[in-house]
Amino acid sequence: HLLEALRNDELDFYVGDVRLADTDAELHVEPLYACRFGWFARRDHPLQGRRTLSIHEVLRYPLIAPGFIGLEAERRFLRLYGLTGSMLERFTLQCAEVGMVQGVLKGTDAIVPAIELTMQDELRAGNVVSLDVSPALEGELILGIVQRARRTQAPAAERAFDSVRQYFASLD
Repeated sequence: HLLEALRNDELDFYVGDVRLADTDAELHVEPLYACRFGWFARRDHPLQGRRTLSIHEVLRYPLIAPGFIGLEAERRFLRLYGLTGSMLERFTLQCAEVGMVQGVLKGTDAIVPAIELTMQDELRAGNVVSLDVSPALEGELILGIVQRARRTQAPAAERAFDSVRQYFASLD
């Protein structure tokens, strides 16, 4: 776990979810990018271009779970869409490897709820489209730099920070 490694001085910093560390006085947090969530499918998917899709229309297609889904996220999902039962049983595939998820998505009629950032390149290339599902998928993930407070970083780390800042600034 990155936060634990940082606290144990095994890391000087990490780039990740800042919410895990934003109340810790021993850590300095620099939020850089608030992630948006959405529903994604391959270009020319049967649901592409349809307005205000219901979850029931989406559930007619195989779903991909992109990585681990915690109990709280599962509850939020079920409440948001008025569903009951197990959310995980609704997914045909659960996979944390982004490249694999994108490959399956592009080659099938599967649909994936995901962070837009993980689909950015495929969206720009026109291989993947965002679906208009209502209500919109909710989630909270804020990416940024987390480091120990009151520590001087090496010049190389500062250059890395600048690169990370520029990358996230280019996404907006």
